Amino acid sequence: MSIRGPSRRVRRKFLSSVNKLLILLILGSSPKPIYGYQIAKIIRELSEGKITVNTSTLYSMLRKMEKDGLIRSIWRKSTLGPPRRYYFITESGSQLFTEIITYLRMITKYAEKRKRIFEFGSD
Repeated sequence: MSIRGPSRRVRRKFLSSVNKLLILLILGSSPKPIYGYQIAKIIRELSEGKITVNTSTLYSMLRKMEKDGLIRSIWRKSTLGPPRRYYFITESGSQLFTEIITYLRMITKYAEKRKRIFEFGSD
């Protein structure tokens, strides 16, 4: 019997969800709206270059998140070129983010507890 890892589709779907959480984190932490390229840059910086998001994938996620009411966007003039679309988190997006963080904290607490149980049992 061979053990296989998750399919490419499953991996892509999971990572997409993680990236959406990162986007909510970034937009929820920003005091002002930010544009897509800035979001991609912040993700790269936060992950120390380990996570990069393809720009077409990022903008697709942003459109979907906006359609779902998690974020909103506005167009602003840019001194460096054409107008840019700036994104910000909505109340609904902020509530979802808070729920997810609460859930992740609970999972982390449970994982730490399980780890201690297994460490205690290995003596």
